[in-house]
Amino acid sequence: MPETMFDALRELLAGDTLSIVERFVLPGRPAKHSQVPRFLRDSRVGWHLNRILTSDGQLWSHQTDALECVGRGENLVVSTGTASGKSLIFRALAFHKALLKPGSRTLVFYPQKALAADQMKGWQEMAHGLKLPESTIGRIDGDVPVREREGILSTARIVVMTPDVCHAWLMYRLALPIVREFVRSLSTLIMDEAHTLEGVFGSNFAFLIRRLMAARDHLSKDTSKDPLQLVAATATIRDPGRHMKLLTGKSFTVVDHERDGSPQHDRLVAHIACADGEEVNVAKALHTSLLEGAPNGAFITFLDSRKGVEALAMASGATPTADVLPYRAGFAPEDRAAIEQRLQEGSLKGVISTSALELGIDLPHLQVGINVGVPSTRKSYRQRLGRVGRSGRAAFVVIAPPRAFSSFGTSFRQYHEMSVEPSYLYLDNRFMQFAHGRCLATEQEPLGAPAHTPTGIDWPPGFNELYAAARPGGNRPTEFDAIAALGGDDPHHGYPLRNVGELRFQIRTHKDAPSIGDVNQNQALRECYPGGTYLHLATAYEVKAWITSAFDSYILV
Repeated sequence: MPETMFDALRELLAGDTLSIVERFVLPGRPAKHSQVPRFLRDSRVGWHLNRILTSDGQLWSHQTDALECVGRGENLVVSTGTASGKSLIFRALAFHKALLKPGSRTLVFYPQKALAADQMKGWQEMAHGLKLPESTIGRIDGDVPVREREGILSTARIVVMTPDVCHAWLMYRLALPIVREFVRSLSTLIMDEAHTLEGVFGSNFAFLIRRLMAARDHLSKDTSKDPLQLVAATATIRDPGRHMKLLTGKSFTVVDHERDGSPQHDRLVAHIACADGEEVNVAKALHTSLLEGAPNGAFITFLDSRKGVEALAMASGATPTADVLPYRAGFAPEDRAAIEQRLQEGSLKGVISTSALELGIDLPHLQVGINVGVPSTRKSYRQRLGRVGRSGRAAFVVIAPPRAFSSFGTSFRQYHEMSVEPSYLYLDNRFMQFAHGRCLATEQEPLGAPAHTPTGIDWPPGFNELYAAARPGGNRPTEFDAIAALGGDDPHHGYPLRNVGELRFQIRTHKDAPSIGDVNQNQALRECYPGGTYLHLATAYEVKAWITSAFDSYILV
């Protein structure tokens, strides 16, 4: 009997029960090491790194390169592979500054609440290793009550935040002394998973970061103050230096995959053929073989459908306490955290997930990755491939019809070797410019800033004119009347970063019960219409009613 799931899948791929269109091995490589940079060696951070690192206190070579760049004060984007230790780079910088400059603050952006909550563990572990109080690190996102946020800002030296909360809460409250002092004292801004900062969300973020820098510049006033240092990390951006320049208006030094010194384990990659429409059934059979065939290791299966994830998990034996569970957006925070903890400690044998588990959560026990269908983008493929093989040999398979790749004139290997898709920003969108002009005007007033567009910021072409039109009393063209009405008197909430706002429903088993999760309106129409069956955390619920009022909106199951 095979010892691990990797061994079990390798035997299946070598046998005659599966139809294999193509397979290849991504060879591993040894690590390349380098010394901790000189500016950290005699610091408490350098002491901590020497204590936790292997290979005689050495970093991987790209980590040293990156730290030397930020030690010189440069803006940096680290674009190396998944599991290449990018987090250690910016954590070391943030803690070094916290110890060196007690009045400085670092703001860390994560694109998702679940990712922010997961990454807090690493920040807290490093704070503990440096013998810093737990309050040195704070987290503010949509799951943190508003009443607690000002206290976090006042005590934390490093604050983990989602861009959405920065836009709708922090920038909305610049009149508050605690918020103003936090923004004034910012020395470092970190953007993890920067490849997600594209499209509408990334374009809105590009204006948000410029507004944040404008507020910081005005509040600082001291011309001798060090400029705000920007650090970004990603595994999947094409031309990362150019993208970050467009995103922020600032130039970046790039440490990319060509300088990546992290080790990699062998990974077996294969295309398993199936008939059209049979992808899910083949995945279910594969789950059964893996669960019965090996005692050690775990698998992750990606499927781009929330309802499909639940159905496949239940078909694979999932129950709320089983060894296989679904994972997707819409779970209660405590349920997400429980699944992540079981994956990290190795007590869960399998998870079926939407794209929600693509990003940086470290899952060292995953040996097998399965994708139901061809991933929608090569960025998504790279992220999903990077979930497996972090602590040993691994395999990743795509279950799709035989011509899934050849019909597009490529092989699976060629698809793998292609560059990821370009990242697009829409900075010249006049309606987006007007919306952020309105937000900026609302922010400048409590700061006592001049009426003109803040200087020293690389605003996109055309923004100056639309900012003047967006200000109170500005000569607004009639084409912007509708978007002005959408923002009303509260543009920070009227113009959310992820396109238009959507009504969200809590899912409850009775009126006063705690929520088991949530859905937006479009998801509710597809997944939990009255009379239908709603699948949630491997449990089927009958949908009884939608309850909406001015004070509450929930779905009764």
